[in-house]
Amino acid sequence: MGISIDTIWAKAQRLSPSERLALSRRLAESVTETETERRERVKKEMDQFFGGWAEDERTTEEIMAQIRAGRTTNTYPKL
Repeated sequence: MGISIDTIWAKAQRLSPSERLALSRRLAESVTETETERRERVKKEMDQFFGGWAEDERTTEEIMAQIRAGRTTNTYPKL
């Protein structure tokens, strides 16, 4: 079994608040990302969310119409 963020987080939860603060400071200080590298990383991360439909040939109106057509009627009683 490898080390993952989840396993580390589970162990970090057992630390006292002051130990967690010290850990967060150490982690922050260990990052040596330049502003250019940070911008490139953020751009790549954002590209995962935006432009996901770039290859979709439908127009915005067609996509919205399909979303609306897929909606169901609210059957819950109004309070």
